[in-house]
Amino acid sequence: MIGVKVVSGGQTGADRAALDFALAREIECGGWCPRGRVAEDGAIPAKYPLRETPEPTYPPRTRRNVEDSDATVIFDAASVAPSRGTKLTINCCKSAGKPFVVLSAFPDVAVDAEALAAFLAKIRPQVLNVAGNRESGTPGIYAHVFAVLVSAWDR
Repeated sequence: MIGVKVVSGGQTGADRAALDFALAREIECGGWCPRGRVAEDGAIPAKYPLRETPEPTYPPRTRRNVEDSDATVIFDAASVAPSRGTKLTINCCKSAGKPFVVLSAFPDVAVDAEALAAFLAKIRPQVLNVAGNRESGTPGIYAHVFAVLVSAWDR
């Protein structure tokens, strides 16, 4: 997966796991976040190279991250129905004509890693948007996403 850039919105959970994974692996990363670097835990730390949208809300950054990417992976651990954020991200992908995959096997790292590896092999994105649940809504999603990325990336 050399040459791939990882983008994300900077929220706790899935977004931060993707950015931390990229930083740890020295993979180019970035993306859009709300004005003021808004996240559920306060301001998104400066170590994450994100650009701020003019709006202080989440939907504009979601749209921009989808539009600026070749493909999106969405980590949604909802067992019954997709979260509001997942629905928005899916709609943005469909509107932009961008491929996406929803991974919902949390906490099964192996299942999600296999699905992600297959998606990446098929799509071969140069810019991958990673979206998903917040840590407060899905405790453990950060660790899950990080582990899935590590496992899928090296296949």
